[in-house]
Amino acid sequence: MKHFYTRTLLLFLIAISSYCDTTNAQAIIAFLKETPKVKVNNCTSEDLMNILTEESLEWIKSIECQNINLNNEKSGIEINQELNSTTSSFIRIYFNRTKILQAKYMQIFANDCDNNSTPLWVSINENEAKSYELGFKSAAYIDNCQKIIDGIKGKYGSISVPYISITGLNELPLESLLIEIKPSSQRRRIQFYGIKIVHNNSFLDLSDTPVNVEDLTIEQSLKSYEYFDLTGRKLTGMPERGLYIRKCGDKTEKCFANGSNR
Repeated sequence: MKHFYTRTLLLFLIAISSYCDTTNAQAIIAFLKETPKVKVNNCTSEDLMNILTEESLEWIKSIECQNINLNNEKSGIEINQELNSTTSSFIRIYFNRTKILQAKYMQIFANDCDNNSTPLWVSINENEAKSYELGFKSAAYIDNCQKIIDGIKGKYGSISVPYISITGLNELPLESLLIEIKPSSQRRRIQFYGIKIVHNNSFLDLSDTPVNVEDLTIEQSLKSYEYFDLTGRKLTGMPERGLYIRKCGDKTEKCFANGSNR
């Protein structure tokens, strides 16, 4: 009888485990392809695309960034806010619209470089404006990309990588994600490793979803984006591939699109 109950409990646990495996999955977005060998200040979007892991590229269409550095022998990327800066420092991720994740919750993996309790703002989907203020603390640097990736994935015996969770997303379709340090009178730096998104293992294809004309008109009137190539020649719209310049009022950004429609 004892063996019967033990076997029944084991089968129950296996069934529960199998259920969890089919209803939850992880997507890892990590700037951990390799540890930088040289220091690079004011990275371009192309620089960041180049250090994403192969797994990350499955989910990302393009990236925009401002005031992002690569530090030699330090894994991840540095979100750098200079003293008395009037502009924010950010990474904006646009997700692949042919395979939109429906997020249940996510974990942001990062480290405060200066122990200033730097507030890191995370905004999900530009139109929905779901924003969260996260307060990271200083921790020891981890200089091995694979060890950090194993820690993010939660592999048995892996190291602990500092993170903060954003919960209660209720299978929210992810179209974009903004990770930002806002202007401050202090110098603030965050070493950012990546994101783990726990989703429902079901995907949306929004590639053929038409943009609402009214919403598009409002968005364009508010943002008034202009696009240029690297020689300064004005473009008719955002290019699908390569490095370009985007201007909105007095703000100018270098951006990169990889043209992926996976």
